Amino acid sequence: MFIFLATAPARASQQTQAGAAAEPRPEEGSPPRIEAEFVASTIFQEATIVVRLNSPLSVDAHWFGVEENDIGVIGLSWNFAWRGLNLTPGLGWAFGHENRPAPVVTARWSYEQRRWLTEGLWVQSLKAHLPERVEEGGGEAAEEEVRYASVLDGVHVSARLGRAELGPLVEHIQYREEREWKGGVRAAWLVTRRVRLVAQVLGPDAEVRGGLAWER
Repeated sequence: MFIFLATAPARASQQTQAGAAAEPRPEEGSPPRIEAEFVASTIFQEATIVVRLNSPLSVDAHWFGVEENDIGVIGLSWNFAWRGLNLTPGLGWAFGHENRPAPVVTARWSYEQRRWLTEGLWVQSLKAHLPERVEEGGGEAAEEEVRYASVLDGVHVSARLGRAELGPLVEHIQYREEREWKGGVRAAWLVTRRVRLVAQVLGPDAEVRGGLAWER
């Protein structure tokens, strides 16, 4: 899911620039060639890898897993950047253990300033591909409904407090059995300029996730 500024005046500029170099994530400079994030709990696992081929073109791969199902998405995306805002629409192919393959549209976004950032991922299938067994009164599966699938994942607005990031988080992943909205809190700690530890606490049914984000 997967980013960071400084300025300075005259004589003190050397010290200021040295301090700026120590800032966790500079906003300026070329974007990372590879971004990866892995987050998991006992009932949900997620992985995202973005490989920039020839900026602004990238290969995106996402995987979402629950207790009895999983879904993978792979495709190409194109980044539009403007003053800290990055919009990255794309096209891909979704596949999974119990889901029929289908084309999807994707969109990633991020907007960041020195003291805060927001980002998220949206995936929408272009073809109905999620079969669901419908039981009649006798309890036997009598027919099959097919649904379009949708993912709104990792949407957060986080304040930056030194090396820490903290803020509200929301998601809606239709591959879950309950297919409900979840909300909570996301926290991250910048271990180095390239590595972050990530924690998420979500409800209404308490779920705690932990993971790692990395870029180069």
